[in-house]
Amino acid sequence: MSIVLQVPITDVVQSASNQIIGVWSTASRSRVTVRSTGLTPIQTLSAPVQVSRLGMPLVNEVVIPLAFKDFFNSSEPSGDLPLFNTNDTFKNRILDPEAAKLIPVLYPGVTVPPAPRNDILSVFLTGLDGLNKPANVVPAEMLRINLATPVTASPNRMGALAGDNGGFPNGRRLADDVVDIELQVVAGVLVSGFNKQPNNLLTDGVDANDKPFLTSFPYLASPHQGYESLPQGGN
Repeated sequence: MSIVLQVPITDVVQSASNQIIGVWSTASRSRVTVRSTGLTPIQTLSAPVQVSRLGMPLVNEVVIPLAFKDFFNSSEPSGDLPLFNTNDTFKNRILDPEAAKLIPVLYPGVTVPPAPRNDILSVFLTGLDGLNKPANVVPAEMLRINLATPVTASPNRMGALAGDNGGFPNGRRLADDVVDIELQVVAGVLVSGFNKQPNNLLTDGVDANDKPFLTSFPYLASPHQGYESLPQGGN
């Protein structure tokens, strides 16, 4: 399921000289209390409670440790900064992420830069210098985009890593391969000496959507219908 909005750039930028914006979304649901069989059934409803947060893709799934995932999902970027000033919180986990420690285990022979990983912090919390980092930026996890960046005539799925500054992590186009990009960033390709094989070749093996995207609003490919599909291996 997707919710697609098309908004004029002039409605979201502060001025012609400052066209970098940060975007995130949240999802909320009513709080419900459920009693098991044998207990008096009680249902408690309340105002919607935030249960999910999404800005940069895969941050909560990959970067945020298990103990912080629920807290992260209930918070907003405006509350991130106080957490960065305490021990064992988001910033420290991004500076020394668990995912970077797992790469040499999953991919023997691959070495990654040592902590602190300020390169990862710039991608996820501040934006990249000279691309989508606002002046006087306050570190906060959100998807940042410089709307003054020219649209790329021939987009590269690897976005800014491939020199295509119109792509992720400067915003996120539908065809940007965010999994491969983030995997290679965690492997250190933004750090001098680490943009080399095999670090810059790591991939999940999926390079494109299984259906072509539309050329006009809402741009997403039409979804697969789910009523006539056969079980795997069916005829």
